[in-house]
Amino acid sequence: MIRPIVYVILLGSIWTGCWQSAGEGEIKIFDDSLMVEVMTDAFILHAAFADTYGAVKDSMSEIYTNQLLEKYDITRVEFENNVDRVFENPILADSIFQLIIKRVDLLESKLDIESLDQNPMTKEED
Repeated sequence: MIRPIVYVILLGSIWTGCWQSAGEGEIKIFDDSLMVEVMTDAFILHAAFADTYGAVKDSMSEIYTNQLLEKYDITRVEFENNVDRVFENPILADSIFQLIIKRVDLLESKLDIESLDQNPMTKEED
């Protein structure tokens, strides 16, 4: 299980690595559950490209980032504005990060269970 501080560090790099600076304008406010879902998926996206470098990373990251935004029907500016809004309130940011950690842990547990179900050789015998 990854320690919470690692999540914060990696999530902090999501919008610096995947998104360009947002412009000024009206902020479409996302509810906390949407922020958790989007930021969790963004974390997973960023982690998937952690060992990729250069133009390949940039082009693949751009493609998958666009798919992520399309999945949630949001724009980069909307996402960035909401990330800024979350970080302006440390209590809200902590709450969001705790929910992201729980969601990632849940997804990790689910993958572990599915992995065991698909590979009976790795199951412990009674």
